[in-house]
Amino acid sequence: MTPKVINLPAQATSDLHVDLAHESEVETTGKLPIPIVQHDGSSEPYHDPELVYNKDHISSDPSDERSNRVDDSVPRHWTWGYDKLKKLLSEAKGAASNEVVKFVTKHLAGTKLIFVVSKTRTGKTSILSELTGLESLQPGTTLKTGIIDDEQYLFIDTAGFGDPGQDDIETFRDSVSSLISFGPFVQVVGVLFVIGNPGTRLDQQDAKTLRWLQCFCGPDFYRNITFVTSFWDSYNERSFKQAYARMDSLREDANFAHLLDPSSSERRYHGAYLYHHGVTGGNLMPESYPGLDIEENRAERQEELKNLIRRRYAELKYKPVKLQFMKEVENKVDFVDTEAAKVLRAPAVGTTVSIVKGKCVVEAVAGSSEAPPFQFEPRPKVPQTSWTQTILEWWEIAVRAAKIYKDARMAEAAKEVSGIKRLWQGVSTWWKG
Repeated sequence: MTPKVINLPAQATSDLHVDLAHESEVETTGKLPIPIVQHDGSSEPYHDPELVYNKDHISSDPSDERSNRVDDSVPRHWTWGYDKLKKLLSEAKGAASNEVVKFVTKHLAGTKLIFVVSKTRTGKTSILSELTGLESLQPGTTLKTGIIDDEQYLFIDTAGFGDPGQDDIETFRDSVSSLISFGPFVQVVGVLFVIGNPGTRLDQQDAKTLRWLQCFCGPDFYRNITFVTSFWDSYNERSFKQAYARMDSLREDANFAHLLDPSSSERRYHGAYLYHHGVTGGNLMPESYPGLDIEENRAERQEELKNLIRRRYAELKYKPVKLQFMKEVENKVDFVDTEAAKVLRAPAVGTTVSIVKGKCVVEAVAGSSEAPPFQFEPRPKVPQTSWTQTILEWWEIAVRAAKIYKDARMAEAAKEVSGIKRLWQGVSTWWKG
């Protein structure tokens, strides 16, 4: 797996391109860059020659405006993940890894991570392109980063489950590797689940992914999940009304309904949020037709998505909670025995998820006579070498993201200093004149 990084500006209106090969020459334009990490499918580990693990390479400039307001102490977001990552880096990279960890800790501090989940052909690539302002975003991109209202965001593209051509456990392992590499340094604030064009009912692939989502997140995290429908600008008036009517069927799906309105005899949980991309305000109504055209109304669609992120994730009005998966592994549950992994090993039919003692648990559907016997697939054996390689690949991506954020902030600070200097020179000239 060889990541390729393309660096582009955060503002859709800008034509500035920052070449990563010349990061030290970032222009002081104040426009904050977005790195795009793409994978070419290679199984070979990626070693970026620019990511030299030594103190001189990663030491920060004293003029870095973030250095005075960011605590570069040991990260506290996920101690289990941090300990695992530190041990692996120590074995693979040696003592030099300590300086790199401090660098990443400092420059990813305050960053918010959002997983973006869907199967193919749901409009996810277009949505991420509009959200980041990038015209050239291609399917298969794994990581997008950007800055909205001076807040740093990471968007990790996660494939759906249940595709016969993919190994679900391997797909999940890659997501966990990204979580181990980023999780200790950032705050996981949400999940965007892209549904795309709402059909009459969810298929087995959707159902498995929704069950995984429940077990990966846990009931306390449901409120941080946002469902996104799309393609509302692609209908004629008649088909728009039909698609609008199909939303009722979607809400009646058991897995979908459970996430929107979780019910439990134990306590009340806040459910997920439903957002309709391509209509004003994200609120779908009969009068929403014809929707916001993807070409003619691109700027408005972009602003709608940014408003969604602002409303949902910019200022969390409640105490942050960890993903259920993160809490399970902290309690020494093996990866393949977490509820999120078990749901991927469970039968496609006759499986449900219930809330038991504050966590999501995989169970057989009660009284289901038509379903096959409820039995998990055998526990897969994941070689340690596979974990090591994948985590190190994601770690190099994390280092690169931190470096780009650092350069972006320095460019922004340099522009502010330059502006103040020009203002003072103008005042001085006026005074002398």
